[in-house]
Amino acid sequence: MAKEGRPAGSDRADGERMLRGKVNLLGCLRLARAPNVLTAAADAAAGYFVWRSILKAQLDMAKSVELVLLCAISALVYSAGVIFNDIADLDEDRRIRPLRPLPSGAVPVGSAWVLGVLLMVSALVLAMAVGAACFYHVLALEMVVLLYDFSLKGVPVLGPLAMGTCRAMNLQLGMAASPYFPWGLLTEWRDEVLWLPCCYLIYVAAITHLSKMEESAGPGARVRATVSAVLLAVSSIWRAALSGAGPWLVLWLPQDALMLALAVRCAAKPSTESAKLAVMVGVFGMPVWAAGAAMSRGPEFYLPGLALAAATPAAFLAGRLLRQKEA
Repeated sequence: MAKEGRPAGSDRADGERMLRGKVNLLGCLRLARAPNVLTAAADAAAGYFVWRSILKAQLDMAKSVELVLLCAISALVYSAGVIFNDIADLDEDRRIRPLRPLPSGAVPVGSAWVLGVLLMVSALVLAMAVGAACFYHVLALEMVVLLYDFSLKGVPVLGPLAMGTCRAMNLQLGMAASPYFPWGLLTEWRDEVLWLPCCYLIYVAAITHLSKMEESAGPGARVRATVSAVLLAVSSIWRAALSGAGPWLVLWLPQDALMLALAVRCAAKPSTESAKLAVMVGVFGMPVWAAGAAMSRGPEFYLPGLALAAATPAAFLAGRLLRQKEA
């Protein structure tokens, strides 16, 4: 029986396309949100710099391979997560977002499943190369990602918290290079290993909560935006208390002020357009958040931190280039 709202035979057509259709490369890049993997990799890199600062160890070329592996793992898990997210949303996307890669047929659904599984397995293989602590952390992260995609995404409170947990664990991924992560580090380094990721969790949860207004700014939108603004303020104040004052505030203060202003604007005059702008700024501002976290570890991390901040314009420009290629 054909699903309600779809032409008879469309499911069969989808199946035939999956079997014989070619996978569109640009469609795969769009499906995996390729430009945004830079924002995920920046999280893991920031976590790695925090761990190196705990060790009071200098950054050197011998450890650069480890950093590259962690960033690659983060990118693989992120891409797999958004692919499974689109698979879970397929019926909804067919109704309201038909131009996305899966409902448009640019990428067959079966191919998306295979790609998502391969990415997650690849992340675990790389994690094994880093160490046992990293492997178990990535395995736990992937479980939370799947739980969010297929179960918790639409659940009030739990959905935003689950997404925040994913990004917080992604930040911790860089610290998982330590064989003593997490329990061996919590005794003396609780602020860095636990509370800083918790600040990030609140920030991401606020953005995720606000993103529910992107499709409809109906009843409850003012309350939703107000809650997001409060969460952003809490995250900013708590993070400042943990990190203190320093050059990193040059990155954090403008980002915080802009996000708060956009959230307050959404609360004052709810609209899908204002919500989309706030969410876009929040997502592309994640590398700025990570950059400040790295820079707060000391002068030797100023340059690496600025390099992480560069992921914001890089991701934005890569996204525009991808859309132009598609057109």
